[in-house]
Amino acid sequence: MFGRRSRNSHPLVNLDQVIALFGQAAGFWPTQPEVAVLAQARFADSCRDAGVRPVSTERFAETWVRLAEESRVRFCIALAALDVEAVRNRLPSLCSDAADAGVCLNLLQEFAERLELLTADMIQQSDVRLEEFARHFCAMAGLTIEEETAERSAARLHEINFARLMKEADAARSSAEDRMAYLRKLQEEQEATRRPRRGKW
Repeated sequence: MFGRRSRNSHPLVNLDQVIALFGQAAGFWPTQPEVAVLAQARFADSCRDAGVRPVSTERFAETWVRLAEESRVRFCIALAALDVEAVRNRLPSLCSDAADAGVCLNLLQEFAERLELLTADMIQQSDVRLEEFARHFCAMAGLTIEEETAERSAARLHEINFARLMKEADAARSSAEDRMAYLRKLQEEQEATRRPRRGKW
């Protein structure tokens, strides 16, 4: 049921596939009317496909109203990963001790709120930030990235972590102008190592 697994029993996932889905979703969701209704329907469909009972409409609405606007967009972008079988098949194990998909809903909420520096515009405009978003998601969901060791995945995420880079920029540069110049330089260096997005929504 859980597909291919890595040696440490975490499902294997193709990072390029997740990146492509997130890139497409970043352009899709901000343009949609009735986002809450559509997001709930996609989440519920994925839960049913994975054999997990969806949360009630009221439970989803309680989570949705607590999310800020940007967090809602990140939440919706993250839902795109559920189109990947290895990700979707992770849901039963995450919710194994629960009556419904509430645990997974909480994880998505926490994920969307924690990455407050990664706005939808930033994810759309920068392949490095898109890769970072995808890597954060894989780490949150307990997924192993194909052709990478756990150490390599952790090192790459640390390398491109925007929150860490911001802290370093603040510590290294006294003025706002110098700080932005420093971040632009780091961004350019990271873009040279980016993983390009692929596919269509």
